[in-house]
Amino acid sequence: MISKLIYIIEKNSTVEHVIGYNYDENSIVGGLYTRVGIRSIYVYSIFSAFAIISNLNSSTWIAYVKVAIIILEFIEGTVQALFILIALRKRQRQTNKYEYPAREMIILLIMLDLSLWFEKITTSTKPEANPIQLAFYHVVPWSIIAAIATPLQILFRFHASVCLSHVWANMYYLPTYEPVTPRDF
Repeated sequence: MISKLIYIIEKNSTVEHVIGYNYDENSIVGGLYTRVGIRSIYVYSIFSAFAIISNLNSSTWIAYVKVAIIILEFIEGTVQALFILIALRKRQRQTNKYEYPAREMIILLIMLDLSLWFEKITTSTKPEANPIQLAFYHVVPWSIIAAIATPLQILFRFHASVCLSHVWANMYYLPTYEPVTPRDF
């Protein structure tokens, strides 16, 4: 359902369909990488949550904390992906030389993405790092899930920081308008 919502936002952009002009060619590629990356977060979160929830009766309070972290990561990734898909296509007219709303928030999101990217790169991706998932799925299936989802999560975090820096730099500058000539019949 969330993937359909992202698809609807991507395809029903007012800029692209009503006006017929895409502000930035990079927003198409950015949307593709964002959609692929968010799906890897969904896959990893769903498989992890399923394994932890199935062993919740015999677990300690740490399992409850892990479930809360997985749910928050799922929600954060969804909100950030929607924000990136929308913000890559929007521009705002500059009203005042010193007035740039949301620039501080975008800088904060860039810093958070870079720190999550760094955390994902430096943490262990061995199957032994997730004993609950390893006990539920066994070594080979969990290794395959982690080997597919982890690099795509790293891609999502780094690409999100690049897209947000692109939004930060280009949000307040409108592209030059090319007048349309009437067609000859």
